[in-house]
Amino acid sequence: LARALSARGMVVLRYDKLGTGSTPLPATPVTWGDYVAEQRAGLALLAAHDAVDASHVYLAGHSEGGVHAVHLAADPGVPLAGLVLLAAPGRRFVDVILGQLEGQFRAAGLSGADLATQMDPLRGGFDRLIAGEAVDPTEVSEIPPVQQFFAACAAPAGLPFARELLAFDPVAALAGLALPV
Repeated sequence: LARALSARGMVVLRYDKLGTGSTPLPATPVTWGDYVAEQRAGLALLAAHDAVDASHVYLAGHSEGGVHAVHLAADPGVPLAGLVLLAAPGRRFVDVILGQLEGQFRAAGLSGADLATQMDPLRGGFDRLIAGEAVDPTEVSEIPPVQQFFAACAAPAGLPFARELLAFDPVAALAGLALPV
């Protein structure tokens, strides 16, 4: 996508966010503020570039990147001309995750009480995690891959960010925007 937009004369900044590609995670736990700092730096770099009209800067985000884009656009100090969302979730990330897990359980043949037996502890575990509690992955599921997934969400290195991301409501944030989306 970046190459296609560039080929049409647009200036595009694409980078590896913290913890992806060649950009390592810092030694301290990551917060959403860490991502916002690097996003703001990227926007400042673009705005200062001779080939960029700072009044025409659009922010695009795909999937989780769409959530980041909405979050950043909701910051009143971020000057944007518009927001482009590509397959971005229209609900809290925790609801996306729980919906995906429920779909996988249904595809495996679970329904009714059996489905509730799997989903209720997961919902409660994520609610507790978001609320700031420590949650043992074995409390939310007896299924090792589900435990591993939950453990990844609750890993100390990204826990502050995970809590913020899981709870963020993009619909509420979008409702407050006064720019083209």
